[in-house]
Amino acid sequence: MESAGRAVVAIAHTNERHRSPERVLGLVREAVNHLGGIARFANTVRRCARRSPL
Repeated sequence: MESAGRAVVAIAHTNERHRSPERVLGLVREAVNHLGGIARFANTVRRCARRSPL
């Protein structure tokens, strides 16, 4: 899933009033996986860090 410079968004939503930390983590993982997994973002961070003058 390429974004060509556009923002990519996934929303995790639940109607549960009381969520355990494990449930929240599961929702976040589901949303991130929908976008192509955490590796997609880790690679982006590495590319940006190499270009950063800091």
